[in-house]
Amino acid sequence: MSKNKFENMFSGLDNAFNNAKFEDFDEMLLKTRKVAETVSKKSLEKLELSKKKIEALDVKSKLSTAYENLGKLQYSVIDGESVDDDEIERAVESIKALKFKLSVINDEINSSKTSNEVVEVVSDDEIEIISSDE
Repeated sequence: MSKNKFENMFSGLDNAFNNAKFEDFDEMLLKTRKVAETVSKKSLEKLELSKKKIEALDVKSKLSTAYENLGKLQYSVIDGESVDDDEIERAVESIKALKFKLSVINDEINSSKTSNEVVEVVSDDEIEIISSDE
């Protein structure tokens, strides 16, 4: 989250706390807890998205290695060396499996991407998630 988004979020909190007329300390703690829970939830979602992106990079690396292996096998065939057909089939199946896995991970990444969101305290009683696609 960029510095500007944190400033927006915390300036909203400052305004709410400075302008609020809290009946008691418990009410203030409840509102603070709601904001903290919302921010925590959004942070966890971003962390999971980052993990998926790292997993996709790992699969891409393995896919590159699998293509390289298949290329070496094909070159050996062209160069006149004896290559087991089962070995070529395993290399092809490995590529298919990795491509499928990458597709699934990319779908998960795309479905979990959320817009850039900012937590804002709208009033004494309302906390809102505001989308700010930049």
